[in-house]
Amino acid sequence: MNAITVQNVQKSYLEGDKRILVLNDLTLSVGEHEILSLFGPNGCGKTTLINICAGLMQADAGVVQIFGADPRDVRIGYIPQAFGESLFPWLTNLDNICFPLSLDGLTKKRSREEAVRFLQQIDISLPLENYPYESSGGQKQLAALGRALVSSPSVLLADEPFSALDYTTRLEIQDKFLKVVSESLQLATIVISHQIEDAI
Repeated sequence: MNAITVQNVQKSYLEGDKRILVLNDLTLSVGEHEILSLFGPNGCGKTTLINICAGLMQADAGVVQIFGADPRDVRIGYIPQAFGESLFPWLTNLDNICFPLSLDGLTKKRSREEAVRFLQQIDISLPLENYPYESSGGQKQLAALGRALVSSPSVLLADEPFSALDYTTRLEIQDKFLKVVSESLQLATIVISHQIEDAI
């Protein structure tokens, strides 16, 4: 069974009095343990597609399913393009990672214990009691990755997850990302990029 199925998806935007077609009859699928990398220039519709797959945006036509269900009915891990800005500045790295667990009704103590256990399981290490403004770009990205994965999502969608990192940090985070997603969790994943090195 496919983890992610996109069938004949179409999406357009209205700009002034003109309608701009961004996605036209797009069909693709991602297997249960597959990582699909989508590469293309800025403005070609990559983020639009990933937002439709995440259930954040509706397609004009076509069908998107996650394990046969509507994306809005499935738990999805999502790393937005501006991952640093998506972290709550008033929460520590650990509490940012815990946030999805708190939405599930876990107490602060229990969610922190669960998050620490999960981070140890997938071998992610970062200064948990630091705030995002005290953290490097790589540490913020690890916090965003931990937050996206801590609540056991069915799939992971990552929008330009390495774009804000310097070259050395990017290589380190790419290695960690691949190890966690493909080895530790074996999670169906879509990664989008406009950098060919990241896509590869």
